[in-house]
Amino acid sequence: MAFSKGDVIYKYKLLQTLGSGNFSSVWLAKDNSIDANTALKILNPSFQTVAQLLEEARIGNKLNHNNLLKIQYADVVPYNGGQLTLIAQEYHPNGSIVGLLNSGNFLDLPVAIRLFTDILRGLEHLHSQGFFHNDIKPSNILIGSNNEGVLADYGITGASTSSGTAIPKDAYIIHRAPETLKGNYINVQTDIYQTGVTFFRLVNGIGNIKDDFLKYGESKFEDLKAKGKIPDTKNYEPFVPQRIKKIINTAVNPDYSKRYSSALEMRRELEKCFYPGYWTMDSNGNLIGKGAKYYYRFEIIAKKNSKFDFVPYKKNIQNGRETKIGVYTLKSAESKPIGKAKDTFIKWVIENAS
Repeated sequence: MAFSKGDVIYKYKLLQTLGSGNFSSVWLAKDNSIDANTALKILNPSFQTVAQLLEEARIGNKLNHNNLLKIQYADVVPYNGGQLTLIAQEYHPNGSIVGLLNSGNFLDLPVAIRLFTDILRGLEHLHSQGFFHNDIKPSNILIGSNNEGVLADYGITGASTSSGTAIPKDAYIIHRAPETLKGNYINVQTDIYQTGVTFFRLVNGIGNIKDDFLKYGESKFEDLKAKGKIPDTKNYEPFVPQRIKKIINTAVNPDYSKRYSSALEMRRELEKCFYPGYWTMDSNGNLIGKGAKYYYRFEIIAKKNSKFDFVPYKKNIQNGRETKIGVYTLKSAESKPIGKAKDTFIKWVIENAS
């Protein structure tokens, strides 16, 4: 069912589309009864019963936590001779975490650590209430009014049974854990896996795993996932520190028994991570290192006979003075040593920037 800006549904006037999926659309809407804006989710009435559609609202209404999206209202209303299921949610004008990606389509490390610490806090609470999210992905991480991470969308969330598992209603194929396909269940460890995949995509390059899915197709993609070859945790970008790699690798281990046992355990490991420097990418596609006092960059200059120079720089943020960093400069070298020098310098900035 298609909707347009200005349409009035029950007490809501649609202002702007915020997103859409196979089973619903989300609009910025004005609640005319209280003269306030809300994020209104309009669910497709054709794929589930009303009771099933309202389950998402019931779950969200039970979750009272700063890092979980709050459901404000839900109802089934008449519309054009039929009926619609509406779910009114907190509106976060800052959008999703995807909007914070730099021009290289990865997230600056301090932002990633802070927001995933938030999301893991929210996941701890969700699990403590007996639910498994089952749809952790970049578009479902919103940015709150205090720049906190807020985990959203309970459309395929499952409630725990006495066995500590749930049967999933559906799955986001790219992020689902290998055992979900084989055993058709979700639990704490499947949410940990999805968190790890999302973290991997946001710090290493958001599109890489989607490229793999398109390249291999679903069957081979799932086979490689079960073998631990997707996500490709052997090919991190050099700006991802070793401790972050270890956290991600633990979370996405194809053997669920080797993952973190809880969101709390994963959060505690992440909270140990502090780095004086990090790398981002500017609008021209150049990697820029950042510390408290200096910006960092490097040049790779082609020379004769397939040789290159590697020249790193630091720039004083306060006075703008830029100087070469002699100790990491490499002259007239072949491409392999130059690549190693680049990686070494990138890692040094992360660990030692001033």
